[in-house]
Amino acid sequence: MLKIRHSNGTAGHPEQWALAGAACAWLLAVVTSPLLPVRAGVLVYALGSVICHQLPARSFHLGGAQFAVCARCTGIYAGAAVTLVWCAWRGPVRAHTRARSDIWRRRVTLAVGCAPTVATVGLELALGWPLSNLTRAIAGAMLRSEEHTSELQSLRHLVCRLLL
Repeated sequence: MLKIRHSNGTAGHPEQWALAGAACAWLLAVVTSPLLPVRAGVLVYALGSVICHQLPARSFHLGGAQFAVCARCTGIYAGAAVTLVWCAWRGPVRAHTRARSDIWRRRVTLAVGCAPTVATVGLELALGWPLSNLTRAIAGAMLRSEEHTSELQSLRHLVCRLLL
């Protein structure tokens, strides 16, 4: 299989780079959605509506038009794109990260990564605290972490099996 070699000795598989590229392309589409031609913009907004509430008050705006997804979803996509690029650059997950003894550490790390999003949603729903879109985006981006790369590697394998 063709591998891309890096100066640090790691190798990224082409499907890792393809998945990272797709995540970056989606993030770019979300961020530039207000500026896209009408047909492309409608497609991005329609795809975004499948998974996001798209409330104008909870979305970033560019040129007076809102993004295709809310601020929290934008943060999640930004975090995912950064993590997938990191996974591709780093190469395959080392054997020790797959060890059964690491399962607890990975789950705790995932819970810690989810805590900001859970907290912001809870504050908004339970107490009615108004939070800024930047706060929502940062909390969403925290869902990704260098520590989640093993879970993303598993996702990569699943996606590659479905697509290839």
